[in-house]
Amino acid sequence: MKMTLVRMLLIFSAILVIVLAFRVASTTAQSTVGQRVFAESLQRQTDFCLNPAAHANAKFEEKTEMTHGQFPSASFDIYVYRSGDIVSKYIKRDAVWEGTDMRALWRGVTEHMKRVNRQDPKQWTFLDIGAQVGFYGLGFAKSGFRVIAFEPMPSNVYMVRKSICKNTGMNILLVDSALGEKEDTCYLRTPGDNLGDPSLFCGQDVPAGWEASDTTAVHVNKLDDFADMLENVIGIKMDIEGFEHNVMKGGRRVLLDMHVPIIMTEFSQTMQRQKHGDPLVYLQEFERAGYRFSMADFGRALLSIDQIMQMTTRGEIINLYLMHNSAM
Repeated sequence: MKMTLVRMLLIFSAILVIVLAFRVASTTAQSTVGQRVFAESLQRQTDFCLNPAAHANAKFEEKTEMTHGQFPSASFDIYVYRSGDIVSKYIKRDAVWEGTDMRALWRGVTEHMKRVNRQDPKQWTFLDIGAQVGFYGLGFAKSGFRVIAFEPMPSNVYMVRKSICKNTGMNILLVDSALGEKEDTCYLRTPGDNLGDPSLFCGQDVPAGWEASDTTAVHVNKLDDFADMLENVIGIKMDIEGFEHNVMKGGRRVLLDMHVPIIMTEFSQTMQRQKHGDPLVYLQEFERAGYRFSMADFGRALLSIDQIMQMTTRGEIINLYLMHNSAM
């Protein structure tokens, strides 16, 4: 079915907003790595929305269906997996993913906006690192924030792009690259029972006991490649299956030096060690940069590093909330 002229105009105007907001530079010899990746990602996103038939993927379409997502201040359409994915299952059932955690993250962000008397979301940027099917990124974008989402998994990228095209008027850029310690080519391996949550492995074999149904080569960039293009970052969500410390090593300017007010990061000692990270050093780096830790809510029920390490000695996976001292 051909796209209507009105819808094409809406998509084009939304793309123009993204170009202006993120100040994406042309890909010249003088462009930085981050500028080039942003520009190429925007071009692919634009092409996908303006010419969906040319980018249709029968294999991915078989796995995909549209449902409804709900954020505290916005609702949106979102494409998810029909089956075989935990995140999609809960979004289809409840219209939310990680409801308690999502609401705490939202509360931390909006309370900081009130504290500094800058309550227009268009003034702020939110980073979604490990977007999966895009629930967090789409929710913040639909609520008016500028959003940069990072997601390398091809089927996830396909769904997020479909959702971006469906929800016109949002200021969101999907960067279809993984993040890590250095620029590299690494491999995504997906468990058969959780299609949308692959793990990234660089220069190493799959850990013993890991049964992979799919392996995909992906490009890896450093988060700091994009640091000069990030303005007024108010929050970061990071959920990348144990690769968090690797991203920190390549993203110190963004994660530690920018003093982003609110960060939510998945944390698992076991998963970080599988990816050659050091979970204790990961927490210590954040603490030295001026962050405090909690689980239930920002600024309340503060946890020490010792408490966090004791809570996760048996492979437990938790979401940690970090608030910078300057935001408290």
